Amino acid sequence: MNTLRLILPDTDDTTQAKRVWEAACAAAGVDLQVLVASDAIARQLARELGLNTYPALLQANRIIAVGTPDAKTARDIVERLSGEPSA
Repeated sequence: MNTLRLILPDTDDTTQAKRVWEAACAAAGVDLQVLVASDAIARQLARELGLNTYPALLQANRIIAVGTPDAKTARDIVERLSGEPSA
């Protein structure tokens, strides 16, 4: 499985989204790269994908999810992507 990427907006209100996705990835043993929308890599990905809603979870340059899910939904998404349910 490729590393997941989380693009956060340039605001300070992203702590919850970051925490939820980091916990879900940690539980599934999945690497997560966190980017901020103003980062050069994030801007390029957003342009290529037509992305204008954040936070956004990406895998292999595909948009997987946008927004901040609850913890269970985030775990379910990451588990489905990794193919291995967490304990």
